[in-house]
This record gives sequence, structure tokens and C-alpha cells, in this order.
Amino acid sequence: MKLYLVLYIFFVGQIRSTVATIDYCKLPCLKNNKTVEHVMCTLKNDCSVGPECKIKTKFELTREMKTSILNVHNVYRNKVAMGEATGKNGVNLPQGADLVEMVWDDELAYFAQCYANKCILQYDKCRQSSAKENIEQIIFIKIAVNPKTTDEIIMEMIESAFYSSKHLSEEEIEMHRNNKLTEQFTQLFWSRTSRVGCGLTRLLEDLYAYFMVCNYGPAGNIQGERVYKIGTPCSSCPDHRICDKRYTGLCAVVGEERNGLESIPAFLTTLERVVDPRLQKNESAINTGNDTSKVSLTNTTDRVKIKSINFSNQNRNTSGDERDKNKSEKSTNAPKIREIPIRICEVNKKLGGQDFEKYNGKTSSAESQENIYVCLVILSLLYHLSIFYNT
Repeated sequence: MKLYLVLYIFFVGQIRSTVATIDYCKLPCLKNNKTVEHVMCTLKNDCSVGPECKIKTKFELTREMKTSILNVHNVYRNKVAMGEATGKNGVNLPQGADLVEMVWDDELAYFAQCYANKCILQYDKCRQSSAKENIEQIIFIKIAVNPKTTDEIIMEMIESAFYSSKHLSEEEIEMHRNNKLTEQFTQLFWSRTSRVGCGLTRLLEDLYAYFMVCNYGPAGNIQGERVYKIGTPCSSCPDHRICDKRYTGLCAVVGEERNGLESIPAFLTTLERVVDPRLQKNESAINTGNDTSKVSLTNTTDRVKIKSINFSNQNRNTSGDERDKNKSEKSTNAPKIREIPIRICEVNKKLGGQDFEKYNGKTSSAESQENIYVCLVILSLLYHLSIFYNT
């Protein structure tokens, strides 16, 4: 086991030294017949914490976090392949015949983490790989006032994209059309996308607010192409692959492609969609697709329950009846702070480049990042007020 860990650390070190020596300024992108500078050229390969960040401590994903991100992607890709995603009008989307298991890509993760470390809440302009492959990007922002583990945060970010399937029809699976409501879903479950690399950072100390950037290759969301081939799971796997033993709806990859991220965290084996009564419309998530998605903060009272995690309780030393009584007495006198709509922070349109709509007009994209931070501060204030009135 120790030898395996040493080899893994050595391998990661080699990857970092390799990508750090690549001249990404020689790998620009061509968009709308214009040359766009690579994000790592713009950053000058500098992955330090940026001036926009409120927290000055550099965040780095651990091996366990990378494994969680990768396996959450594959858990939900498997659900789609097995026909368990609900589409328009409550009708399940068809099974997928050619969805492949995703693997972790250190180069894509390097781009993502360096960019996430800058806390620039908009898309980068160009992120093509050293193999000159087009790469798609999704930005996730998760805000919650309840204590959460990083695994929970990661799962809820990706889960929000999975449930956007309700806006998708079978016809749109067979022929992709640009749709701001579903482009996160279609990229996550684009059958030919086989690699993912993400970066994560925390936005505020007082609030469970995280910013995650994920890069996907090869890029999906190609106009006019199918999202995945409809059919029996694994019946049209590329390169004569067979079904994976763990994700039985996905076409397996060979061991050496996994970058050593093979173990499945225990909590991922017991996914169950439930309503959690402890969440009283006090959390929100922004999940944004690449360049053209609608950005929104949404109220929610449901989430994924993770059976193997014991949730903390502020009154764990009192009985259930006493807690209910105390909660009732406090709620009678306390203002209904948590009922203040999270949508005071709602931002529409896309991140970067274009205007953000507000209720009273429009604001420039230069101001949009500050608007999001203002929302985070408001939520942090509400959180502290709720603690004050419930103690």
C-alpha cells in the first residue's frame, strides 16, 4: 500500500512538472475566426491565489476528492445509461448504448484548478489540451449554510445538472440543439466525452460557498449530433469494450487509463433521493454550462441523502421530543429569516462577456462578479442571524 502511495505521488509530481513546462501560448483557440489566448498563457502558468479571492489560502484537491468527483460523474452517467433520468413531462429518457466510463485527466484538472484559484466567476476563453483537442467547461457554484462535507458539496453540484434532464426530450437526445436549460446535462452525459478534470476552491470563510471548474474532453454539445446513442446499455461500446463491472451501464476503460483513481467511496454506493427536513430553503446552487448557459440561484428543500455519513446536530445531547419543543418555541418568537427568498441573489444570462439581468435593469459583466459576492455576503449574514435567533 505504501509503495502504491509513493508511486501515485511520484506520478502526480511528474504530471505537474510536465504541464508546467508546456508553452500553452503556442496553443491558442480559434473562435469565430478569431485567435483566442489559452487560459494558461493568460495566467502565465501561475496557479497562486488571485486578488479576487476572499480566502487567501490556496486550495488543492486531495486524491480522495478527485476520486469523489470522478465517481459522482460516473454514478450519474450510469443512471442515464440505464434509463433512470427523467425527461420532459415526467417520461424517462431512453437508455444509452455508448456512454463510456469517464477517467480523470490531470492536464484538464491543472487548467481547472489554476483558474479556480483566481476566483474569477466566469468562463475562461480557451482551454484546449496539449493534444490540440477541444475542451468543454462547466462552472458550478454551491452555497449552503448547513455544515457539509466536501463530498456532499461535490455531489450536490453535479446532481443539480443531472436533474436538468426534466427539460430534455428524446428528440433532443438524438439531435443536440443549443438549449441553455439543458446544456449542462448534455455535456455531462455526452457519450464520447471520456475525460474530466476539475478544480475547487472555497469562496467565503463564514459560509459553505464553493466554486468548482470542470473541464471535459473531448468536448460535447456539438450542434446536430446525438448526445448518446439510444439502445441497450453497452451494446455500442467503442473499441469493442464491454460493460464495466461497477457501473454496469457504462463502457469500461482499461486499468492504466484510470490514473490510479479506482476506488469508489462508500457513500456513492447508497445514493437515495429524499427530502431532507433539515434544509429549510436555506441553500442555493449555481450550475452553469459553457458560455451560453443560464445562471440561476434556486431554492431547494431536497437533496441527496448519504447513508454512510452521520449528519451533525446542534442539539445532539437532547432527546427528540425536547428538540422539537425547543425548535417550536424558538420559531414562534424568531423572525422567519430562512424564509427570505434566496432569489434576492438571482442572476440571469451567462457568465462572462455579456450583460447580467437584474430585477431593476442590467449591469455590466465587470460588476457581475461583485454582485455574486454581495449575494454570498447576504447569505452569510442571514446564516449568522439565524444562529443568533435560534440560540
